[in-house]
Parts: sequence; C-alpha cells; structure tokens
Amino acid sequence: MDRIENSPRADWAVVILRRTVRGLPLGPVRDVLHGRWLGHPLHPLLVQFPIGVWLSAAVLDLLPGHHRAARVLVGAGLAGAAPAALSGWADWAELRRPQMRVGLLHAAANITGVACYANSFAARCRGRHLRGEAWAFCGLAAIGVGGALGGHLAYRQAAGANHAEEVPALVEPGWHDLGEVADLPEDLPRQRQIGEIPVVIVRLSDGQVHVLSARCSHMGGPLAEGAVIDSCVRCPWHGSTFRLSDGWNVTGPATAPQPAFETRTVEGRLEARLPSRYHASERNRTSPATTDTTSSSATTSSRYSADAEDDILEQLIQQHERIRRLLAETLDADGDAKQRFFDELRGLLAVHEAAEEMILRPVAKRVVGKEEADARNEEESSANEALAELEKLDVHSEEFNARLIAFQEAVDDHAQHEEREEFSAIGARCDIDERRSMGRRLRMAQRVAPTHPHPAAAGSTAAQWTIGPFAALMDRAKDAFRSTGGP
Repeated sequence: MDRIENSPRADWAVVILRRTVRGLPLGPVRDVLHGRWLGHPLHPLLVQFPIGVWLSAAVLDLLPGHHRAARVLVGAGLAGAAPAALSGWADWAELRRPQMRVGLLHAAANITGVACYANSFAARCRGRHLRGEAWAFCGLAAIGVGGALGGHLAYRQAAGANHAEEVPALVEPGWHDLGEVADLPEDLPRQRQIGEIPVVIVRLSDGQVHVLSARCSHMGGPLAEGAVIDSCVRCPWHGSTFRLSDGWNVTGPATAPQPAFETRTVEGRLEARLPSRYHASERNRTSPATTDTTSSSATTSSRYSADAEDDILEQLIQQHERIRRLLAETLDADGDAKQRFFDELRGLLAVHEAAEEMILRPVAKRVVGKEEADARNEEESSANEALAELEKLDVHSEEFNARLIAFQEAVDDHAQHEEREEFSAIGARCDIDERRSMGRRLRMAQRVAPTHPHPAAAGSTAAQWTIGPFAALMDRAKDAFRSTGGP
C-alpha cells in the first residue's frame, strides 16, 4: 500500500477525474453528499445498504429455492450503489494526493464489483441462475477488496476523519496568554500556539476577537493562511468555511466543526481557553483584575454543577443567553449585519426548540408534570409560528422591528419559565450522569434538527421525531444553497 500511496503513475487519471468531479453542477447537494448535515461523511453510511443486500443475496444463493428473492436483492444493491458512489466521488475529490491514489484503486475495485453484479442481475433475469450466482460471488470478492482499501483510507490515511478531534486532549485547562490584542490586525487571521496546538486568531472590525484551532478539521489545512469572509474563516486547501463565533462548519467538505476557544482581555493581553464542556473544572474561574470581553460563543454558567461537562441544563442555559444577545443584536443592527444576525437567530431558535421538544420535554413531563410541559410546548409552538412570520418580512421594515420586539418579550418570558420551572426540577431530580446522557442526546438531536421554523412539527415531541428529520434535510440543503450565492 505504501508503494501505491507514493506512486505517481496514475496521477494523470487523478487530475482528470478530480477536475471532472469538482466541475459537476451539484451546488448545495455537494455538502449533502459530504455529510456536513450529518456531522461525519455520508459515504460509509450509504455503502451499508448495497453491501448488506449483496451479502444477503449470497446467503440465499447457497440455499435452494430462493432465486427470485436473491435477484431482487441484487437489483436493490445496484440501485443503492449509485448514491453511495456519488458521495464517495465527492469526498475523493477533496483528499490529498496519496489518499486519492488509494481511493482510485478503491473505486476501481468497487466499479468492478458493480459490473459483476450488473451481469449477475442480467443473467438472473434471463433465467440463467448459476451464471448469475457466479457473477455475484465474483462481485462480492471485488467489493471485499474495495472494502479493504476503504478501510486503509479511513483508518491508515485518516480520510474522512476529524483532524481536530485531538485538540481537547492536548490543551491544558485554564486561560492561556496569546499576546497583545493591539498587535492583531483587523479581519486578518494570525497563528499563535497554545501548548502543542496551533490556533488561529481573528480580530474583527467590531472589536470582537475569536480563536479557533488552526488546523482544519477536514484535512488539517492551515486556517491561518485562509481568508476571513462574513465573520467566517475559509480553509485555503479545500474551501471549508468555519464560523468564527463558534467554529461551526458553514460549508463543506468539512463535516466537523472547529474547536472554538473562549476569549477575554486582561490588561490589554488576549487570553483563551476551551469551553467548559471540555474542561468543566475551569468553569467560571475568573480573576478580579480581569476585564472580561468573552466572545459570544464563550458564555458559561455553573448553576447546577461544578463538574457538568455535557450537562443538558448548562447547554440550554448557554443557548438561552446566546438567543437573548442575538435578539438584541438583530434589533440594534443595520444593513447586511441585521440579516446575518437574524439568520443566526432563526437557525439557533429552530434547532434549540426542536431539540428541547425531542429530548428535554419527555423528561420534564415525568419530573414537573404533563400540564407544565404541555404549557412550554404550546409556548414554543406559538414562537415557531411567530418566527415563521418574521422570516417572511423584510428585516429593515418597521413591521419587522415591531414584531421582533414583541417576539423578544415572549421568548425571554418562555426562557424564564423553563429555567424556573423545568430546569430547576430536572437539576434536583436527575443526577449529573443522567443530565450528561441527555446532553449528549441533545447534541445529536441538534445536528439533525430543522434550521427554519416548521409550525406543523412545533410543540409536539412525536412530530419533531417524525417530521423533523425530513424538514431538517430540506432546510440544510436550502441553507447550503444560499451560502453558495443562491436566492
């Protein structure tokens, strides 16, 4: 395999195929194929179907009297191979050259397998079952070789892995000095070190300073050499875009966000630390001599536990505080900034409320009673309808501002009810391990929650689980399309 990785013999084919794949007019579908909405590459998930049905067909071929069922399975696998291959090619085109060389061989083995299964299906349709079975076992062998090469890509060459995953393990808890704030240019990334970890620092024109891990989660590209665009930093290698405020991967091919650091200024010097979910023991550890200008992604709270990593209550309180700030920022902003603040507010509210109804509300019904939980669901349903109406308005109109003021009051009142009634009861009745488990499920739910209001699903846990994932898929495709300049 080392010889394949280092051999340039097939690079002419790599160059042509890469240019072809990148030139396909996929638009926002490309991010869908990468799996950005899923949080990890989509390709390994899609290949499970054709491999599974072809293995099942092989078992049936060894048993008498199952020709028809085996033929159906072979045909189903051929149908499922197309989207799996498309997602694989989309990922392949954004790899490094040694990975692309192995990936080309991986694709060749899989194409051979698909061709064998196509011949198998044709033979079975003509009633030549023995020939069809022979072609199928040849196809299974080729797919097995392709799988072994895919394993080498994933586990030896780390294709598709999160290249920023080790950051929390390597950064020591506490605040780390990053130098004078005055030395940082506006809207230009600069690289510094926190221990062994390089970080990228960006000071925006509004004075906010953001710090992210400097190696792109997609392939380890140097974000400090990238461009700052609309409060995001763009990787110079493959174009992944990360929001500076929280590290969220706005566009692919990256499927994982960048670790984002909390920041503060102490006597003119910038300090940064990882958020409390990584180092809970550092939560709220501040100095009396500190002027704290923590960025919006750095809100912390220790209302329920000093050791609350992943605690669902801590996560939701942080989001409440972020929502309150975004409401105020949207009301105060002008020009394009007003639309950007509202878009972020709309996305956060939609995701936050959907995930609450999916994860928190069933527990709240048990802890505080069905009447109280239903009241909160009803408030969220009304808020969702109001948000949907706001989304239709021009953000610069007087009607928008008037409605947003009323909406702000309703949202704040709702958040206070949740914190006073539900959160306090759950904090008292559920231990930290249970709240952490809920917190992890909340993060997963938020990854697949809708990013736009959907009144048909709002206010119902069952509807969020059934309608929500389909709505989320459409929302995230729409967001990806708009981020590329679509209407």
